[in-house]
Amino acid sequence: MDPVTDPVDVAVVGGGVAGLYLAWSLRTRRAAVPGAAGAPSVVVLESDGRTGGRLHTVRPPGAPHLRAEIGGMRYLDSQRLVVALIAALGLAHRDFTMLDDHDLHLLRGSRFTVADLRAGAAVPYDLAPAERGHTPQELMGTVVRALVPDIATIDAAARRARERDLVFGGRPVRDVAMVEVARQVLSPEGFEYVMDGLGYTVGRDPEVGAVNVLHTDYSVGRPRTLTDGMQALPDALAAAAAEAGAEIRRGVRALAVDHGPDGLLRVATDGADPVVARHVVLALPRAALAALDLSTGPLAGSTLAADLDAVLAVPAAKLYLGFPEPWWERLGIMTGKSVTDLPMRQCLYFGVEDEAAGGEAGNRSALLAATYTDDRATGYWQALRDAGGPAWPAADPALPAPTGMVADARRQLAELHGVDVPEPGWAAFRDWTEPPFGGGWHYWRTGHLSVDVMPRVRRPAPGVNVAVCGEAFSAHQGWILGALSSAERVLQDQLAQPPPAWAPPGAEVDP
Repeated sequence: MDPVTDPVDVAVVGGGVAGLYLAWSLRTRRAAVPGAAGAPSVVVLESDGRTGGRLHTVRPPGAPHLRAEIGGMRYLDSQRLVVALIAALGLAHRDFTMLDDHDLHLLRGSRFTVADLRAGAAVPYDLAPAERGHTPQELMGTVVRALVPDIATIDAAARRARERDLVFGGRPVRDVAMVEVARQVLSPEGFEYVMDGLGYTVGRDPEVGAVNVLHTDYSVGRPRTLTDGMQALPDALAAAAAEAGAEIRRGVRALAVDHGPDGLLRVATDGADPVVARHVVLALPRAALAALDLSTGPLAGSTLAADLDAVLAVPAAKLYLGFPEPWWERLGIMTGKSVTDLPMRQCLYFGVEDEAAGGEAGNRSALLAATYTDDRATGYWQALRDAGGPAWPAADPALPAPTGMVADARRQLAELHGVDVPEPGWAAFRDWTEPPFGGGWHYWRTGHLSVDVMPRVRRPAPGVNVAVCGEAFSAHQGWILGALSSAERVLQDQLAQPPPAWAPPGAEVDP
């Protein structure tokens, strides 16, 4: 294809889940897009040499049956669009355990198990009488119900329909920070207990809007993961899209969207030929959108630059360690996660390479997400990374962890578990604040009406065939579902594609 004389029907910028889903859907549904005839031609531009975005699975050295989920690690069986897509692609899945009775909490220097919490054991916080005997997750539920009392019995569409009119403390909920709600509903010590014990610290940020509650999936659902790792989803989409005729160009970074010849659009790239297209879809996170030149061309004067401030990119990082044996099993811990107020915040137990997992007899290599942080705690690990020094043997050369970082993680793991932690065989560290992602996931900021921002972002310049989609500006932020439901709305409304035949009635699509 000559990049100037032969325009493509749709140029997709971004090879994450949303972009690959768009390409696969366009080539398999085969309905003509506006301004063209026949099955649409599609080109995907991905700046990295790897497609998949924030789904990134690593196979540990010496443990081929284990999967280190560097990025997203699960979905819910209640997320119908995700479940149906996984079935349509023929991907195997299994349950993903989030909490086990033997998992630990280490808060304010006191160590106790999940079973202790459920049995009403005392915690090192001066809780109000009504707060005692509850887990941090249960108390967070009381905060959510203070905003939307019937949240467990209404569907997502009904929750979002209240966004314009819902008030808290006499103020529109869009102008209320989540931290304000939590501080008003909980006692001062109850608030600290929840913030420390959830394992996530973003609730302390006054920029995070309480409106996020209206977009969170509170339906009853069991966590699942893909048997071959979550990256199997974008890998399958990329392979199926390419087989159906889409072209995927890796290592090509888009710089701007300009006016092209004959009323078409041109995507300028860094060091490669531009792509001329009838339609351009920017399937990108917030930081990558902000890196584009929006000052000229068809997006100049659009609301997109201003609307980028409607969402907050959440800092997030993970450090994985591989051990010759699962030392945590001596404590009765087999799966799930433990939580602490130490800078490591959470660790997750990801399995053992043994005969039960399909491995060789005698191989007891074990995998641990030694730190999983968000918000301010991520800065602690960024400082250790920036301190430099020799790298620990790595599971992936692109994911190095300095020796000092690994040593600090071992000390915190030992404090959390109350045992000596052996030296790991390898490490892998990823900071998702690094370009082009800017964060691990996104939240709606205080002061923004998301039901208005979402459709405006999807089509930032009326009359111009540029669309935006992805998890950042979706109704399901922080989930794979956000990428899919946002992309699906663009497919149906702006690219004239029929709903997917494989999706069940009521499958989630962004409003």
